[in-house]
Amino acid sequence: MLPRLLRLTRSAAFRHDGLLRIRRVQSDDPGRVTVELVVTMNGTRNTDIWIVEAEDVCAASIGQLMSGKRFMVLRSHFLIESEVGPSGWLRFSGRPTDLSLLLAALWSGHERIAESWFPLDAFFSSTAPLPKLLASGGGEATGPARLLRAYAAVMSKHGMKVRLKADGGDKRYWWQGSPRRRPPTVHACIINASYIVAGKLSAHKV
Repeated sequence: MLPRLLRLTRSAAFRHDGLLRIRRVQSDDPGRVTVELVVTMNGTRNTDIWIVEAEDVCAASIGQLMSGKRFMVLRSHFLIESEVGPSGWLRFSGRPTDLSLLLAALWSGHERIAESWFPLDAFFSSTAPLPKLLASGGGEATGPARLLRAYAAVMSKHGMKVRLKADGGDKRYWWQGSPRRRPPTVHACIINASYIVAGKLSAHKV
């Protein structure tokens, strides 16, 4: 019934006066997350409860349980890349010709690829503030290869030396302390400001 839930949240009626919110999350079983959704239409007059079940879970971030309109299931998204896509390692050295311009360009490239799911400093291997790290003469970053290539291109244009290594395959991931291999098919389920990256997704109405 997942297609039915997707059709509902894409409908003109839902876009007009519908809302959904996460009411409860359960992740007791390894590699499995269950989310209970409250879907309202016409204000609060029509309320339905939906259960979304995710198996072969690679990552999950359930943030603020506020109401919203966003429910998407995608097979191509940066959230998938960040967890099970090709990864890389970037080492940079030297000082930028203009730190402010470098930071602005890094942010632009980061937002274009990662959107707002991760802060700009998320993949840099330092506890120091990013401006201080970039001005210090060198550092490292590890993460999704596509994002690191964007960082490397920006740094090179601003007078820094870069060395980038990227693997060509899909990586393993960790879930609840155990290493796992990437499922054959991976989906990103986005619920307002929360997300689940998993191999299998299903939904049913209570």
